[in-house]
Amino acid sequence: MALLPETDGEHAREAGERICSAVEHTSFDMDGNRLTTTVSINTASYSEDAVDVNELMEIADQALYVSKRTGRNRVTLNSKKEKTREESEERELFSFI
Repeated sequence: MALLPETDGEHAREAGERICSAVEHTSFDMDGNRLTTTVSINTASYSEDAVDVNELMEIADQALYVSKRTGRNRVTLNSKKEKTREESEERELFSFI
């Protein structure tokens, strides 16, 4: 867990993407074998998504599982603004079809 004070959801997502990239491009040596790994990262914002720390932790935990289910090695932005944008795009897609 990383706490990023004074950081909104979008900037937290950008930080998460930098971490994902750094981990993905780093290899480790174990007993002569070169290993690579990836991470799934989620973001949740106290002021944007939750009213208390318990709700924030639950939202962040749910977002982590979304990251893992939808492909791993990714950042999931769990934001009410993001959900609204995604729902709007989904409505546009269905109205187009």
